[in-house]
Amino acid sequence: MPPKMWDDQQGAQDFAVFFAKTIDWADATVDTTYMSLYFEPTCDLCSKLKQTVDLARKANESYDGGRATVVDGVVIPKPPGDKGQYVVKVYMSTTAAVIKSPSGVVVNHVPGLPNFNIEFSVAWRGTAWTVVDARLYRP
Repeated sequence: MPPKMWDDQQGAQDFAVFFAKTIDWADATVDTTYMSLYFEPTCDLCSKLKQTVDLARKANESYDGGRATVVDGVVIPKPPGDKGQYVVKVYMSTTAAVIKSPSGVVVNHVPGLPNFNIEFSVAWRGTAWTVVDARLYRP
């Protein structure tokens, strides 16, 4: 479940951390349904992640490993008086993954990615937060 929805800086931070966890859940279950509820089409990175998982699902592939750990989320300060969207830097790590075909044959190896972050631009849309953009930063 998403965190309590408050239209403030803490709400933005909590939501961005929650959304990062929905990406991990999409990978773990090979199902993007839940993740898709929380981002807008303007988020190219979100759309690409969704497409990758959807292609694996269509091929009936499964992932072993590849789980993400969300370490922390930090709101990047905005200029005084700016009432627009927040940018939240979410620090994460992922383990290595093996992608398997429906028969269990290994079709790909994906290395883990330690200590990276994603900057999520989140906006309040009247009653809930949504991700409008995201940028991946690797070490």
